Amino acid sequence: MEEDWFLYSITLFTFAVIFGMCYIRYKFTFFERNKMISASNPNFPFGNIYDVVFNKTPMFMQLWKFYNRFKRKKCKCGGFYVFLKPAVLIVDSVITRILWSSSNEHFQDPDDVKCSDFNKEFGDKILNYLFKKRKRNSFRKDDVLQFLLDNGCPASKVVDYIYNFIYNLHVSFNLILLSLYELSLNNEIQEDLRGEIMRFRKMKTIITVDDLNELKYLETVVCEDLLLFVSIFGIHHDAQNYVNPELFDPDRFSEENEKFINPLKYIPFGFRSKEDFDSRYVTVIMKLTLVEFISKFKILFGKKSPKSLKFDETTFELKTKDDMWLKLEKLL
Repeated sequence: MEEDWFLYSITLFTFAVIFGMCYIRYKFTFFERNKMISASNPNFPFGNIYDVVFNKTPMFMQLWKFYNRFKRKKCKCGGFYVFLKPAVLIVDSVITRILWSSSNEHFQDPDDVKCSDFNKEFGDKILNYLFKKRKRNSFRKDDVLQFLLDNGCPASKVVDYIYNFIYNLHVSFNLILLSLYELSLNNEIQEDLRGEIMRFRKMKTIITVDDLNELKYLETVVCEDLLLFVSIFGIHHDAQNYVNPELFDPDRFSEENEKFINPLKYIPFGFRSKEDFDSRYVTVIMKLTLVEFISKFKILFGKKSPKSLKFDETTFELKTKDDMWLKLEKLL
């Protein structure tokens, strides 16, 4: 009896192993079955992101490797595995734009869904209470909540607005640090930018948001930052799209050279308009901050400044792994 049970257990285990191996092989041959090129051999259970899972490689750099592999093989797209799930990386910018437009029309961002669920559960009750309390007691406070209340914003939308505000501020802050780092390494560019700002400030001591449009060289510096340091890494760092894509060169966005920039291959904010609120908010914060820094300080490469940028492997953003140390020398 015991021998029969042991034999039955071994047989069952063997079938389970065979079934599991067949299932894994089936999952990891998705692209072969659909006649698509894919990344190198996946490893169970991580697929093609083993180095990302164990923080050996940032996700954007792993995608950059896939991008180059598919580009070398002259493919418009290619596949890779995120654990057992197949994923597709688009190389062709025209296809990217088509898919972006389609997804915006027909699909909702999962993060938006989560945020909406949060609003339904908590936002209405809490914020309606705060709104009613302020109205009932004629209480006013100089804050974002009061601004939204004065402009007729419903409580259910406030969390979305505040979340976007904080997220965009975080993105701007990260890009400003990277911009100051590049300016510390490129003194000539920094001096040219300072010269433009100082000349403008002789005419206007206070620079408004509308005045920023007059600072053309500042615009090129910000555009170059967005080219180098946003997560559209593959297209922006492709040598077939940009000459010396790793080089900090604001002149590529000058009025003379801007005509050579393919709008399908410069997409720091996706294919949204430059006048989109999020896009404009990030660029305005970057410009205003750079104006204040450059007009008051000389940005220098210090003893603790990183000799090369190392990015955080645990995030999708191009965020530096270590603290960013720079030397500020106050201008007379």
